[in-house]
Amino acid sequence: MEQSKTKLAKHVPVLLQEVLETLAPKPGEFFVDGTAGGGGHLQEIIKRLEPGGMVLAVDRDLKAVARLEQILEDQPANLKKTLVVAGNYSDLPEILKQNSLPKVDGILLDLGMSSDQIEDLERGFGFNSLGELSMTYDDSGVPVSELIRKLSEKELVNALKTFGQEKYAKRIAREIKANLPIQTASELAQLIKNLFGSGYERGRIHPATRTFMALRIMANDELGHLEKFLETVEELLSEKGRVGIMSFHSLEDRMVKQWMKQMVKSKNFEWVQEEFIQPTLQEESENPRSRSAKLRVIQKI
Repeated sequence: MEQSKTKLAKHVPVLLQEVLETLAPKPGEFFVDGTAGGGGHLQEIIKRLEPGGMVLAVDRDLKAVARLEQILEDQPANLKKTLVVAGNYSDLPEILKQNSLPKVDGILLDLGMSSDQIEDLERGFGFNSLGELSMTYDDSGVPVSELIRKLSEKELVNALKTFGQEKYAKRIAREIKANLPIQTASELAQLIKNLFGSGYERGRIHPATRTFMALRIMANDELGHLEKFLETVEELLSEKGRVGIMSFHSLEDRMVKQWMKQMVKSKNFEWVQEEFIQPTLQEESENPRSRSAKLRVIQKI
């Protein structure tokens, strides 16, 4: 029985203490982790909902769902209800209705990738991945290998500029289109690295970082799902319900910031903390993937 369990990778949740302090889960409350991933935030939230609370964990990634189910099985909690759902956080209204769940006291979205996804060499998220160049979280996404084949060079340039803020978009797009088909993430990463050597950003980041980010965002329609979610938040939350959104990309953060400002201006919400929260230098040193994180939190009045 033990051998059939999903192997858990080491996952380090970003801004964990800050999430717990601002969302402030309490015994008996109902919380939703809409991007539950490796379960790092979820496990600590659950401890604070005991006794008698409820938790809903949602993730698009079926491997993540299997891990989450294992976590909840291995660490039973004194809660009224725990539920793990394979789905998209943008579909929360339907998920709550289908499972006869009430208004929510707290919602967390962590829009970053989990360590498990990056380290899975078969899925195309990491630079060393030898599997299919996919970068998709579920079957609704369009594999990157297909995207780069179908997009014109002009469309690819626009995608790299818009979603990756890549200043060398034209050069990279031209190289990608000239070397199709590209089947693996490793192949794509090496192609871009060969263009720049160690001179890209003075070696601060891998030359393919922004390209990978742009293609992943496009393949999974990440901004579209965020926009859909923001349109429904008010109806999901109970009175005094909190929503915290952690973003790692300037476009995502801009959307979240503008939406939260509008909600506060409407007098239906108030800031839990008006300024965004970012990792300490110590956290950035211990977990470099946290360096671009921004957490924003508001509360329904």
